[in-house]
Amino acid sequence: MATTIQFKRGNSTGFGSVSLSAGEPAFVLDTQKLYVGDGTDKVLINPIDKPAGLDTANKFTKVQVNEYGQVVLLENLVAADIPDISYTQVTGLGTAATADIGTSEGEVPSLDVNGKLPVSTIPAVAITDVYVVADEAEMVTLPAEPGDIAILTDSSKTYILKQSPASTLANWVELLVPPDSVLSVNSKTGIVVLGAEDIDMTGYSLPVSYSPVVATDTIAEAVGKLERNFDSYAPLESPALTGTPTAPTVTPSTDSTTKIATTAFVQSVVATIDGGTF
Repeated sequence: MATTIQFKRGNSTGFGSVSLSAGEPAFVLDTQKLYVGDGTDKVLINPIDKPAGLDTANKFTKVQVNEYGQVVLLENLVAADIPDISYTQVTGLGTAATADIGTSEGEVPSLDVNGKLPVSTIPAVAITDVYVVADEAEMVTLPAEPGDIAILTDSSKTYILKQSPASTLANWVELLVPPDSVLSVNSKTGIVVLGAEDIDMTGYSLPVSYSPVVATDTIAEAVGKLERNFDSYAPLESPALTGTPTAPTVTPSTDSTTKIATTAFVQSVVATIDGGTF
């Protein structure tokens, strides 16, 4: 008849009060754990508790092992597990990694909640695109950003986007033409050529006597003064001279041209009448 050797055994509820001699085994039935006494305490021989996550294939960055080389904890690292590391201990970093965040020289500006640079870090107006559109309805559909320009062909007006969104018409500001610019001449625009029919002669009158043209004269007044001045000149053809007209004196000679003979010329010729010699 075979001999059956049975270890000391029982459930975990009564195992706490069990004392084991050095080398004496004991088996806990309900947890299936085997202990052996070491003369001082009870040593677990077959720990079967599996750390969380060990039942399935997985990856962990943090593993804890007890003094017996048994894995007792599987976790992923958290920020508190990582010590502070100086940038001087890390290779491959760009120059921006060593710069402070800010807006001063040498600093790196941070982005806002929309992933864009704050307005305070860029010029107030940054024109990036110029759009030519038919009208305001098309203008508010543009993918424009503040500082972009829109030229409207229906009204020949130009607008600049002062703030987002571009879909709000009130965010577009018209670029005004200076009030002292000449927009048209006599209701004409572009290259203007005026004819007599374009000049308004309302108020024209011929002055009684000539007087100089002054800067404050209207066109009609200036024309009247000039016309009166022209009336004081004799015509080139058959002039009827009055008063005491003068002319250059020709040197007496055998000149038989049609030059004007002045009084001095006639007197000189008469004073030298000579019948000659033979």
